Amino acid sequence: MISVDFYILPDDQSDNLQKYACKLAEAHWQSGKRVLIQTDSSGESKLLDNLLWDLRSNSFIPHGIATLEPSDQQQPVLISHQKINSQNFQSIINLSSRPADLSNNELGIEEILNQNEQRKQSGRQNYKVYRESGYTLKHHTLESTDG
Repeated sequence: MISVDFYILPDDQSDNLQKYACKLAEAHWQSGKRVLIQTDSSGESKLLDNLLWDLRSNSFIPHGIATLEPSDQQQPVLISHQKINSQNFQSIINLSSRPADLSNNELGIEEILNQNEQRKQSGRQNYKVYRESGYTLKHHTLESTDG
């Protein structure tokens, strides 16, 4: 069964959305999961690529931006603004305005939202799609983006 966790951040800063996505990706990677981070644009994908390089000065999170080539299958963390086959991933972190692209029934999806009105509206639309699909939905209201 697909489960969707909605993380609602306390501010409207897009950089905090991206940093939180990187922290989630790191936690999943450390637990042995392959992660897909879904974005809306190549610019957003590049920004996340840079953040994952610099998240911690003393560690590295192996990742790459999707090229739609077979080498993408080697990336523990893959960033994409394009539709990707999700069969080889255990988690999708969705930073895009569209619902997560799904082809795997054992996925965990994490929608990261904040107080930006446009971001909240796309989250509401995605929520409706997931609810109508019968997914398990959970909400987590965060008081801080630390930790």
